[in-house]
Amino acid sequence: RSEVARAEEVHWQRHIEELARAMIREAPEGPKLLLADFVQLDEAQQRRLIRAAVAQAKGDLRRLDFDHVERVRRLALSGKGAGKGIVEIPGIRVERRREEDHSEVLLFVSTR
Repeated sequence: RSEVARAEEVHWQRHIEELARAMIREAPEGPKLLLADFVQLDEAQQRRLIRAAVAQAKGDLRRLDFDHVERVRRLALSGKGAGKGIVEIPGIRVERRREEDHSEVLLFVSTR
């Protein structure tokens, strides 16, 4: 059973790494999660992608809990054209932004 669980976790990690390469852009101020495709993912993938962006921004996932991830997810799903919004979680400020090309992103900024 543990081998099956381990194999599934390896599968998930590879899948999320692929999604992260496609949907998270590195920027000077921190990683940017592209929302156009993010909103099409299921909840589990969204949560894991948020965790990946947090890890990129601050280097670890310490003090990040389910509620923090859900607050970021709600910000991401708050609707096209919702404009700016900010969520503060331990070690990170997450900002919803509209880019110059009119795409919407979540910017993950380390507050350390």
